[in-house]
Amino acid sequence: MIEFEISGETYRVNKLDAFAQLHISRKLSPVLPKLLPALFKIFQSGQAGAFATLANPVSVGLPQTESGGGPDLKRVDIELVGDIASTLDPVAEVLASMPDADAEYVYSACLGAVSRRQGSAWAPIWSRQQAVCMFDDIDLGVMTLLVARVVMDSLGGFIRGLLAKTGERPKTPGSSGNA
Repeated sequence: MIEFEISGETYRVNKLDAFAQLHISRKLSPVLPKLLPALFKIFQSGQAGAFATLANPVSVGLPQTESGGGPDLKRVDIELVGDIASTLDPVAEVLASMPDADAEYVYSACLGAVSRRQGSAWAPIWSRQQAVCMFDDIDLGVMTLLVARVVMDSLGGFIRGLLAKTGERPKTPGSSGNA
């Protein structure tokens, strides 16, 4: 179980059960070669917070226009936006190439493993029965980050095994990358 913060909210991820891991790995296996380097880069570089900033600019303090009508693009770090966009390009390609049913299964299963701190308690963020997010402020950008964290946490060993076979050894969050 891991805990982390996105856009000022604390989330907890429980490990997926073995069959959910199996089904998710099967759905993601055709796209893992493109997806993994992008996910590792996002979390290693600290861009996850910046990605959440772009997904929900008001809640994380992106410079706003004086009228409060949205982000003030004249005051946004364009280099940072370019870096994030180039990192996210493979993720967008992967999501676009997945069949709808596969993408929905992966998101639903992964989001079902996430809870959010509400005072001293934890509340599930996803209703599996109704396939709906339980919090109005969680948008697609935050959902995607949450899914990525679940995949990296629950399938980390499987992914490292795949990468070991190809000779790649990217560092995962919290590791030195040395085996």
